[in-house]
Amino acid sequence: MAAIFALELKRLGHEVHFVYERELTDDQPSIATELQGHQIKTRHIVKMSSELIPGLRHPLSEYISQERFELVISSQLRDAAPAMAAAHRQRIKAVMMCMNLPHFSGSPVVKIIKHRVYQNAASKHADHVVVVAPAIEEELVKNFRVAAADITVIPCGLDIASIPAVDQGKVARLRVELGLQDASFVAVNLARIHRQKGQDLLLEALRKLSETKSLPVGFRMLFVGGPENDEGKRLMDQHIEATHRMGLDSYVRFVGFRDDYRNFLYIADAFILSSRWEGLPLVVLEAFAANVPVLMTEYGKRFDRFRQGVDGFYAPNENPAALAAAIARLMELSPVERKAIGKNGHDFLQKNLTLQSSLLKFGQLIDRVLAPSTSLTPSSVPST
Repeated sequence: MAAIFALELKRLGHEVHFVYERELTDDQPSIATELQGHQIKTRHIVKMSSELIPGLRHPLSEYISQERFELVISSQLRDAAPAMAAAHRQRIKAVMMCMNLPHFSGSPVVKIIKHRVYQNAASKHADHVVVVAPAIEEELVKNFRVAAADITVIPCGLDIASIPAVDQGKVARLRVELGLQDASFVAVNLARIHRQKGQDLLLEALRKLSETKSLPVGFRMLFVGGPENDEGKRLMDQHIEATHRMGLDSYVRFVGFRDDYRNFLYIADAFILSSRWEGLPLVVLEAFAANVPVLMTEYGKRFDRFRQGVDGFYAPNENPAALAAAIARLMELSPVERKAIGKNGHDFLQKNLTLQSSLLKFGQLIDRVLAPSTSLTPSSVPST
């Protein structure tokens, strides 16, 4: 969503610069590369965390001063505190975007330190905080001392019209590539390999179904996505080992990252999100758009106006037994019933989660934050 919001600010007449910390590589898609194609200036700044340490050089602050920016927008958990600190140091406006429930890695002491740093950024340095779900708003108010008046909920939206038309030939070839011609039920999980995404919970749910002889011979579970770092690689190895140990080899396949990931939604009888926590995952919206029945864990508050068992399914969070029961329920439905649920999910998306609505709210918020400014076309820095 960071790229989409940056492009919207440019469309509204703002001069936008995009700052990033991680080195760009040829084998990984990059928001920075995408924005460069839209004539948005990008800047690579290493060690943005130095903004938090007095006495060190502060490269982001220097860049803000050099370009005379009026607003900083952070878009990721890892850059929020440095970006807010730089804005505070330069005495300019700052908006923190929180796309996910804040979770911190490391030892207990490190987690406490990270929590306090993030809390300081959100409650003291940010002029306003944008969250994508009410559950995140509640978390920031309760555990990070952010005033409710300083938070705006702007759900992620999806522009259905921008999704490429389905190429049935490619979808058919994908089924052949994966050996799914005789599959009776295909479930798909689209996510990077990470503890957050709960692939271990989903495997445990499948183990329970297998032990009760509830998995038909033709059942296939496709995990589409891969590890992004060494920790993810270790987790991937654990998932593969668990698949062997649980006797699920004939049912489960890890296919890694795929450029054609959307096509997997069109070969699926169900899309399953097993996450422990999320903000508002765009992949769920893409599944709705593809008319595939969605089963998702209660990673936060349920969607407003979402009808359980009609528009899709929720299962209790971090509960493999409940997830197994929900999968069994999906398999019990007839193809006609599943198709109806997929259609209802598509209609729910169109009525409640459009990109146009999200962009309108975001643009209005930025105007309010910048209202005291004398410039009509202020600069902004979405950072990542």
